[in-house]
Amino acid sequence: MEYTRPALSSHSFHQPFTYPYTNSYMFFRANYQNFYIPYHRSSTIVMSKLNTTTKNKPDFFSVLAKYKYLAVVVIAGLITIATYFLLKGDSLANLGQANAIQVADLKLRWANGDVIALVRHVERCDHSSAPCLDKADGITNRGRDAAIALGKEFKKLGIEKTDIYSSPLTRTSQSALFMFGHANPEKNWLMNCKKNMLHDVLQQKVNGRNMILITHSECMAQLEKSLKLSTSTTLDYGISLFISNPESGGTPLALGFIDAQNWQSVFSN
Repeated sequence: MEYTRPALSSHSFHQPFTYPYTNSYMFFRANYQNFYIPYHRSSTIVMSKLNTTTKNKPDFFSVLAKYKYLAVVVIAGLITIATYFLLKGDSLANLGQANAIQVADLKLRWANGDVIALVRHVERCDHSSAPCLDKADGITNRGRDAAIALGKEFKKLGIEKTDIYSSPLTRTSQSALFMFGHANPEKNWLMNCKKNMLHDVLQQKVNGRNMILITHSECMAQLEKSLKLSTSTTLDYGISLFISNPESGGTPLALGFIDAQNWQSVFSN
């Protein structure tokens, strides 16, 4: 079979290429729809997205306005916490669970006659189902035993240079009687304790002599308040609160408290 060469087309490389437009302006006019409009539309979309992103970016004040109620709650909570710690006062040391240094400090101050001990009366009869010692407004038999044991602990500290006073109510006078084995002077201000409780206590204190006051829980709480101490301590029957009033004067110092059942650990230190 004889091979026949195909005829060359008008666009063959053997033919010179004829540009269909006489100048660039005509080329731009002919291709405007194909090149400019798609580019213009894509540019518009990109710029629109950039503007939207910029507008949606939050600033400090818009965030604050959005969460203003949450901010108010948080700030109020912080103020409440700060106020609590400012007003709650110093906490009292539990000398029954204290370290040897704190107990040694109490004993040294006691030896110098610089200590005031406020003791709450023992178990009262009219608030207990336990048998009464005698009078209904007095102490129980169980309270009498607790008073005797408590008095022994104070005698270990030494009561040779100690002044002892009690409230005139039956439960306090009986507590003092069984603690120390004899009647003790009674003071009305240990019963009718008001805002001047601290003043009355310091007025009665003699330099170089300790003082033991058999009183009531409300009087002890009033003294704590006057000293700006924490009132979270439970003032149970027979609890002893110790403060120091040095001869040099100044603000009395709260040393701590001892529960009636924790005295043994004090002397074991």
